[in-house]
Amino acid sequence: MSDHGHAMNDKRAGPQLEWITIPARRVYAAAGILAALVLIGAGVYLWLHREQRAPTPEGARAATPALTGSFEGAVRVVRADTREIIVADAGTRLYPGDTLQTEANGRATVMLADGSTLLVRPDSVVTIAENAGAAGGSAARVRVAVGGGQVKVSTTQQAPETSNVVETPQAGNRLAAQTAASFDVHADKSEEVRVSAGVVERRAGGGRTALRAGEYVAFGPAGELRQREQLLDTPVPYAPPDRANVPAQAGGATVGLQWTRPLATNAVTYRVEIAASPFFVQPGIVFERDRLSAPKLTVTELKPGTYFWRVRAEAAGGQVSEWCAPQKFTLALEEKPGDAGAVKSRR
Repeated sequence: MSDHGHAMNDKRAGPQLEWITIPARRVYAAAGILAALVLIGAGVYLWLHREQRAPTPEGARAATPALTGSFEGAVRVVRADTREIIVADAGTRLYPGDTLQTEANGRATVMLADGSTLLVRPDSVVTIAENAGAAGGSAARVRVAVGGGQVKVSTTQQAPETSNVVETPQAGNRLAAQTAASFDVHADKSEEVRVSAGVVERRAGGGRTALRAGEYVAFGPAGELRQREQLLDTPVPYAPPDRANVPAQAGGATVGLQWTRPLATNAVTYRVEIAASPFFVQPGIVFERDRLSAPKLTVTELKPGTYFWRVRAEAAGGQVSEWCAPQKFTLALEEKPGDAGAVKSRR
């Protein structure tokens, strides 16, 4: 058989492979497209099954019981999970980890999980570090951290295992049941503690100190003890009565202010302020007097309008009491005889 015949027989003997050359760039492009499709598919899967994943911080916050509070003036809340800053209003709810920031004309009152009340004074920064109520046999645990300014905490009757702690830069302060205490953290890092009722266990530097009702304690920036003495009572205003209407003339009015003298000591002086708002921000203060020796003051030439006033005491040793609660009075123009008849005659 000829060579040609052999070639034809070989061709029919079985399938033949034909090699095709593909450029490398096409291979890379195809691989890239495949990888993109895998990533898109994974993303779609995670999105469709997002409810089965672990809860996000926002979801965890929503599952935590909210705290209720009341806010006056300028108060901001810094959310712990998002660091979002919001302006607090009547509908604002608070959660563990949130930080309250009050401005000079702001204050906040918050009811905590153990039934205690947290009062945040103006120009203060406070974080609600922990707020767990009693459940399933566990005790309530409350902890707030004061970064600056002043707070006052009042506890109610509690189970012995309940924990209510006020943290300051220098110490942890645990409040017993039925305790009322205020904590001041100043710009220079010095601190003051006033215990008006109950007991505060202060833990600092590995040691423990019990601060009892009627005590005032001041600490320096390094935690050194500066003063420990009997608490100076807050003066109690009684004249004019709160929300009183005081007769006034167009040219001005005279108001007599009176308050109680603290029982702790007679060696005290007083400071009085009258303002156009209950926050006593400096631009709104219309009258102030310091170093008063008697528990009374007569103020003249006040124009008709609504005013707020407050008083505090200062002992000879330098201790300053808390301000009393703001008192309100209104100077109203007296109606002269015949004014009513004149009005009627014009109708």
